[in-house]
Amino acid sequence: MNPFLQSREQRSAAWKQTRAEVHAAQSVEHKIDICLNFWRQASIQNRLMDWDNCHTWPNPWELIYNNNYCPSSHSLGIAYTLLLGDPKTFEDLALKLITDRANCVQKIVCSTHGYCLNHGFVDRIPNNSLKETLTHSRWKWTNNKWQAG
Repeated sequence: MNPFLQSREQRSAAWKQTRAEVHAAQSVEHKIDICLNFWRQASIQNRLMDWDNCHTWPNPWELIYNNNYCPSSHSLGIAYTLLLGDPKTFEDLALKLITDRANCVQKIVCSTHGYCLNHGFVDRIPNNSLKETLTHSRWKWTNNKWQAG
């Protein structure tokens, strides 16, 4: 059953289980794939996040509780899942506001271990394959909050 169609309690339990699976997986790629498989089930709405003000972004539990997702908040959910599931493995993770001129994409994506996550639709592609991509802003999760840098 799609956890994003279930109650808040069931959705939270499914997200907790996904984080445990991320933690237990052996390879970085497998950890990422577990996370992406979970987030592919979430709905997509029009833009919900203010790209320029990370202080207004929902915390992990607000994001799951509210159950409203745009393409950029998918990236936020992916980031929270990896960071809370295995913080040591994903300490390099950053969120980036990008414009990809070749594919007419502007949104927030995750960057970790040489991969761009959620560039298309909850996908994983090598960073070096993004030839015409401009990064406007970058954020890191530090002291339990997003900070520019």
